[in-house]
Amino acid sequence: MKIWKYGLILILIMGLFMVRYFQEFLFYDPLLRFFETDFSKQSFPEINLISHLGSILLRYGINMLLSLGIIHLLFNDVRITKVSSLIFGFLLLILIPIYYYFIHTEFSQLFTAGFYVRRLLIQPLMLLVLVPAIWYYKKGRSLEL
Repeated sequence: MKIWKYGLILILIMGLFMVRYFQEFLFYDPLLRFFETDFSKQSFPEINLISHLGSILLRYGINMLLSLGIIHLLFNDVRITKVSSLIFGFLLLILIPIYYYFIHTEFSQLFTAGFYVRRLLIQPLMLLVLVPAIWYYKKGRSLEL
């Protein structure tokens, strides 16, 4: 049974890699090329805001579902999966308006903060935060019992 569990986790991790690998084909994101070059010497690219935010939401959703699958398989606890989904939802509600502000101002203020808000939205970084936090939480609870 463990082999299937770890095999599924590996497949979900590969899914996260595939989202990243095929990002240019799957998602509308004119900022990909902008941030890959010396953006300080370039003008801000034209952005179709509706398409861009829709693409960001789609990518966040795919990464979130894959991450929640990994969390559920690792810890096999529905309550932890539910709390993790609430954390993902709360983070999205906080970050989308902030990201919209940075796009609206063309990242002219607090450029680095805008870059990292974008990174939190398009990459599964919360998985890297939640897994050790949940592991630590569960380890601490097992010691108390």
